[in-house]
Amino acid sequence: GIQLGDLLEARDSGTVRRRFGLGTAPLLLYVGRIEPSKGLDYLLDAFATVAKISPSVRLVIVGRGRARYVNWLTRKVALLGLEGSVTFTGRVSRGDLCELYAASTALVLPSLMEGFGISLVEAMAAGRPCIATRVGAVPEVVRHGSTGLVVSPADPGQLAAAILRLLGSPDESARMGEMGRELATRE
Repeated sequence: GIQLGDLLEARDSGTVRRRFGLGTAPLLLYVGRIEPSKGLDYLLDAFATVAKISPSVRLVIVGRGRARYVNWLTRKVALLGLEGSVTFTGRVSRGDLCELYAASTALVLPSLMEGFGISLVEAMAAGRPCIATRVGAVPEVVRHGSTGLVVSPADPGQLAAAILRLLGSPDESARMGEMGRELATRE
């Protein structure tokens, strides 16, 4: 996996943004397996709301899954009219992933069930706030209001509200990211 040190050093050089055609937009990042238990369909519903209010934002989905499910999500993106705003990268190199964390406004993990959620710790090490669902060990990793926001699973409304809150308050976002980095480096 990624070394903590790589994440602490991670910078947004613009290289990965160019590679995936992301421009200078604010980025929301999902990192993990692409499977139904991860709640990505709820994330897309939430993102449709976010995109209406904040049309420049991009959602970047990093990871692999079964072709049938990925295709279903891709069709859902089209039905929601979000083609220009959602990017599926597939798997990326460790260097690219570090840079995506650094370039993102927040990591979103909308799981319906989750063990530990390694991407949460990676995002925190990169100094990014996390938006995640109250499942498994997640509430122990993401401290609500301190290193990120914890919402109910399968609730696009709550998810959208949390995303809009962080997009709309860069100061709060930065503060949560710093708290997360402190925690990630301590543990």
